[in-house]
Amino acid sequence: MKSRILLLMVFIVVALSVFSPISSLVAQEEKQGTEVAESTITKEEKYILTLKTMIGDMQNLRRQIAAKEKALSNAQLQVDKTSISDEINKIAGRLHALERDFDQVSTGIDLSMFDEKPQTTFKWEDEVLDLLRPIILEAKKMTAKPRQIEKLHNDIAYYEVRLPILQKATENIDLLMARAKDQTLKKEFAELKKVWSDRQEQTMNQMSTAKLKLEELTREKKSALDSLSELFELFFKSRGKNLLLATAAFLGVFFMLRLMHRFIYRVSPIHRNRPVYIRVFDVLYHLGTGLGSTFAFILVLYACGDWVLITLISLFLLGFIWTAKKNIMQFWKEIKLLLNLGSVRENERLIYHGVPWKVVSLNLYSELENPALKSRLRLPLAAFMELTSYPCHADEPWFPCREKEWVILSDGTRGEVVSQTHEMVRLALRGGAFKTYPTQDFLAQAPLNLSHNFRLKVVFGIDYKHQGDCTHKIPEQLGKNVTEKLAANGFGEDLILLRVDFKTAAASSLDFEIIADFNGRSAPLYGRLTREIQRFSVDACNQFGWEIPFTQVTLHQASNTN
Repeated sequence: MKSRILLLMVFIVVALSVFSPISSLVAQEEKQGTEVAESTITKEEKYILTLKTMIGDMQNLRRQIAAKEKALSNAQLQVDKTSISDEINKIAGRLHALERDFDQVSTGIDLSMFDEKPQTTFKWEDEVLDLLRPIILEAKKMTAKPRQIEKLHNDIAYYEVRLPILQKATENIDLLMARAKDQTLKKEFAELKKVWSDRQEQTMNQMSTAKLKLEELTREKKSALDSLSELFELFFKSRGKNLLLATAAFLGVFFMLRLMHRFIYRVSPIHRNRPVYIRVFDVLYHLGTGLGSTFAFILVLYACGDWVLITLISLFLLGFIWTAKKNIMQFWKEIKLLLNLGSVRENERLIYHGVPWKVVSLNLYSELENPALKSRLRLPLAAFMELTSYPCHADEPWFPCREKEWVILSDGTRGEVVSQTHEMVRLALRGGAFKTYPTQDFLAQAPLNLSHNFRLKVVFGIDYKHQGDCTHKIPEQLGKNVTEKLAANGFGEDLILLRVDFKTAAASSLDFEIIADFNGRSAPLYGRLTREIQRFSVDACNQFGWEIPFTQVTLHQASNTN
């Protein structure tokens, strides 16, 4: 739990360091004054008047310190000495602050940049804070101006609240002085009024000084676009240049090592079959490529002395390692796949999205191939986590058909395959129309391939009056006649076998089944051949005098018992 809170705080600081420059510029735009700028002469007079007032206040505070020191030397009791010393310290602190404001208004620069010192003590663990120190200092540096503007706004609001109170206090003292009769009491009231009047005057001077500082900080008004342009220009002059150099080093080392790995595979004969020790070498090489590229990135930042970016990269790497420890089992499975020891192995067959594939190679990006589809897929190792391959046999088909072959689907569609990929199969139908199926839907239709050999079964019936010849004579004559007619019409070369069998004695006819096997060259004529066999059968009936029956209905009349 403690580590999670620490990581959350780390990422909050990183976000602050990235977005604080933009927020500071927006705050600067929103908090600029809406009054019309005064002329140069008026501003100089205002500065001089403010500085004169501050000098008077400093002289007044020095006189107070001198009076208190004199009183301290005359004090007899230790309690009085302690009380006077505390008052002297308070007045000295106000004098020091006033002198600092005088120097800042006179020079027109921020004096805090000369006395800020790096923090040496932290409340968190020293190791973590040493890592976060550059980011915290960078965030403070980038947000110094908006924080100073915000502080001045708060100070002005504070002084505006105190001034009416101080005014009320002096008015109450004046009222008491007018009513007092005793001279001693009037003298005490006069001294008290002087103290409160000095406080009021000092508060007014402090408010004027704060307004001058605020005006100095918000003097140049810039548009949001100019502010963003200035921000990016500042970034690319310092951090951006270092980041680009480090990124170039990372990519250079990475691609150099990758090209070297490919060169080794091209020239080395032992890498072609990829035995186990070569696969172990590949795993270590890939790991070394990542580590070497990261080391080059950090080394460039170290040479540039950019500890802020080094800290950010270190935090990113820690976060990556923290996340990776939860996926250690997945990494182990991927390593087993790279070593060809997992559930998917090279030169085996697997089913991916309903299509069979051959595993050509297992690598960071593995290759799958289907010879019948003329397609190759490149997949990451993560895609094989839930898959299983098995040895493939030489006579095992990779797809039900090939291009230029004719198929019949279970929905009755018959056409020629004009293109087939792992995504779509396109059929050319008779008449010139095209029909397209997603590959998985095409396979679900159980395609019947006609382009090798195919069989036609045609049922034909004759009347019951020929019952005596229906088992031997008629099948022989019908088969011989249809065979001759097919040959006479140019179908004889593709006819492999034709046989006529008695099929069944139906309700109104004696049915025969004509079985004809054709070569795949006649697949485009599948429908026509069926019709031709029916036609030749009718011609045979006309030739041999076989009567073709029609559907008959027999009616039985009941006898009249009356």
